[in-house]
Amino acid sequence: MARKARQLSEINSYTILLKASDTLQFNNHDKQLFLETVQKYSSVLSYKFLAYNLTDSILSFVLYDCDTALDTTMRKIVVSFVNKFNLYHNRSGKVFKDRFVSLPAHSVKDVWDMVYDVHNLSGTEFNSVNNYFDDKYINLECAKQFLEKNK
Repeated sequence: MARKARQLSEINSYTILLKASDTLQFNNHDKQLFLETVQKYSSVLSYKFLAYNLTDSILSFVLYDCDTALDTTMRKIVVSFVNKFNLYHNRSGKVFKDRFVSLPAHSVKDVWDMVYDVHNLSGTEFNSVNNYFDDKYINLECAKQFLEKNK
């Protein structure tokens, strides 16, 4: 049976969820590695990384204004992360349970509602809400522009 087609965002912005395989848990090194991977591709693929909440079993984050197709963007991020993860843990095979889940934003307000939602998913030290304006992974220019427009 074919999968349901992915809903696309008119403004190319999404909340993304990646669920770990049943037998895996992400440690702090893995979460740091994931953030570095997302940051590495943000300049190459031209997207803005606005929020993240990384737990032991779910990696959730918000991408805004993706110039590259979402599938291409996620393929590069996931393949790079999985290769590094498997190398570090001296293992092979799947890291994620299934394909990524994407929730599309239809307006800039939706994007910022998604940022709020990702920040409130659960308490973790790998959550951009902890130090949002000093977080080296967050695109602060985009966040500041939004705050200025909505004062």
